[in-house]
Amino acid sequence: MREIKQQPSPSEIYHQKLFQREGFSDLEELVQESRRQSETLGKLGISMSHNEARVMATFIKAARCQNFVEIGTLTGATALWIADALAPHGNLWTFEKDERHSHAAGLIFNEYHRTGKTKINLIQGDAVEKLPEIEKFGPFDGIFIDGNKAAYLKYLDWAEKNLKPGALVIGDNVFLGGSVFNTELDSKFSKKQIYRDWE
Repeated sequence: MREIKQQPSPSEIYHQKLFQREGFSDLEELVQESRRQSETLGKLGISMSHNEARVMATFIKAARCQNFVEIGTLTGATALWIADALAPHGNLWTFEKDERHSHAAGLIFNEYHRTGKTKINLIQGDAVEKLPEIEKFGPFDGIFIDGNKAAYLKYLDWAEKNLKPGALVIGDNVFLGGSVFNTELDSKFSKKQIYRDWE
């Protein structure tokens, strides 16, 4: 009886095309390991999806960014995407407040650095307090903000002073899943509804 070969699913085909570039398979493995670490820490739900990360990486590559800042490392998946999208000899500075998250990300980045690609600089601590430490390396080509939602305005104030003219600014979940427009006082995000002040 002839064995019938199972055809790959649409999702499998998509990921094959997504990572078909030479040298990208190593990145795929590290991204998957980062997501496994997020799941172990119970944070997979807030980890950026492949589709979202791919769109962000496309913007970064199109803008030819070389020196980039990320606020909110988690376990490093988005940092890997950003680093891979940067121009040659690029540098990424990524900030993570939670020690468990930064530890997991650090292990991932150590493996990534074996490839000799973009340098990922992991800074553990509150980004509001730590951002001034990297100002000497600026001005920067862009920033991805995915940290403490209540501090987004502070991050933007810093970015305005330390990014190049025309730099790329990307923010994740700026509307808090729609709760910015929620008038109910018992909303779980009610204390963080600061974005109305942006108008």
